[in-house]
Amino acid sequence: MRKCIVFLLVLALVLVCLPSCGKKAPADDGPLTINPDGTVGLLRWGMTWEEVQRADSRIVFPEEAGDADADHVSKAANVEFMDRQAGLTLRFIRFPEEGENAPCRLYMIHIFSNLKAGEPDYIPLVKACLTSDTVEVGRQRRGSGEWGSTETLEDCIPRDRLDALYPEWAELTEEDRATKHHLWRVGALSTRGPYDAGGMPAITGDREFIYNAMGYYLILADILTRRG
Repeated sequence: MRKCIVFLLVLALVLVCLPSCGKKAPADDGPLTINPDGTVGLLRWGMTWEEVQRADSRIVFPEEAGDADADHVSKAANVEFMDRQAGLTLRFIRFPEEGENAPCRLYMIHIFSNLKAGEPDYIPLVKACLTSDTVEVGRQRRGSGEWGSTETLEDCIPRDRLDALYPEWAELTEEDRATKHHLWRVGALSTRGPYDAGGMPAITGDREFIYNAMGYYLILADILTRRG
């Protein structure tokens, strides 16, 4: 009898705890880390608005985000990034290759934060987070870096198909074909103060740190591959 009572008490305790467990903050509320392809946290290139909201509960879109005529939408959220509080902005776009009812997909991530004098240079830290299979792109300058995937859109989609879909591409030089269509790109900029920090006067010694990543051609390659 006593064992039966103990069992029932334990069962009741478990049932009481279950609802509270479901209300705990999800793991996606933690610091945003950089993924090898430039995405951050649980965000992935090509996610729809709904998928992004499920991936990170901190991201809330304005009511007009559902407007069928809104080709671009951005939303800022305060997050922890590189051990600093930062502002996160996401940008979405519709790909006409998916048809008339194409959803808006995540193709750009922008993160901004202010750094104090004496804080580390985050440029090499960003580079270390990316996949080793990267190349430097753009103009490399002190206090900045830009990297891209070694794989380009033409490595995924035959050239003749791309030229047929986008006639203007047939006029591109070989250099443009090899350098302008990286599947994803990441840029990092660390200005040296005093500087205008986010449109507001900065205190002497402050710096801006900007992280910008884009996966447009990775998404396009996936769409064209699925279309066959």
